[in-house]
Amino acid sequence: MSDPFSSIIGHQKQLDYLRQVLKKNSPAHAYCFYGPAHIGKFTIARALAAAFLGIDASALNAHPDAKIIDSDTRIGVDEIRELNKRLVMTSFFGGKKVAIINNAHTMLAPAQNALLKTLEEPRGLALIILVAQAQAALLPTIRSRSAEIMFSLQNGRPGIEIQAEQDAEFQAYLEDKIKSAAEFLALPIAGRLRWIEGQTKRKMEKSDIVLEFIELWRATLHGRFLQELSKPKERLLLLRSLQALAQTELVLAQNANPSFALQHFAISI
Repeated sequence: MSDPFSSIIGHQKQLDYLRQVLKKNSPAHAYCFYGPAHIGKFTIARALAAAFLGIDASALNAHPDAKIIDSDTRIGVDEIRELNKRLVMTSFFGGKKVAIINNAHTMLAPAQNALLKTLEEPRGLALIILVAQAQAALLPTIRSRSAEIMFSLQNGRPGIEIQAEQDAEFQAYLEDKIKSAAEFLALPIAGRLRWIEGQTKRKMEKSDIVLEFIELWRATLHGRFLQELSKPKERLLLLRSLQALAQTELVLAQNANPSFALQHFAISI
């Protein structure tokens, strides 16, 4: 079988793992792909699902044994119940069935509980892939029944590397965002609060923008943490900052006001 991930840029460790899973024909019943928006998680989920069924990814949407939930709004219990019905039906071809839930972090609590029943009692050769921006938004019981794979900005964004090579302005834009994230962390509390207020008035309310900055802050803090291996006091402060950032991400996943959540982070580091 040809490589189903050949057209995907970045995320080599994750893709190598999935290649081995397919080669050994030993996929987990459920996976959770999590990480920031627009880094290729959904594309990889589609490629994995198609390879599992033995078809081309372009044919996935029309395949009778595939169900894809891809919603920009909250995912309700009715959609998950319908999915559950599809998964218990007899397969049309080959005995295998797949389901992808994109933006799984938007599932309401009743929807997650409905999905949990299917995860607890898997039937047949079914593969379920959850694609989420924040794993903390999912019930611990769902996460414990899924093989979790993290994707990050550090692994590369499909298309961005190519575009950056061809577009100096785009490269400058990325560098400016990284610089902005580092400068925010270096500001005093009052400065961080002013920065958040200014961003909120513009476009910070968009969840993908918020999560992108969180990923940049996490990468910056983690890098500093590794650089301070011989300085226990500095490492402790950085660890507390990383913990505060994780708590902020959890609060945001629960639909808290982005401004309030980020303000809490600003005064916690």
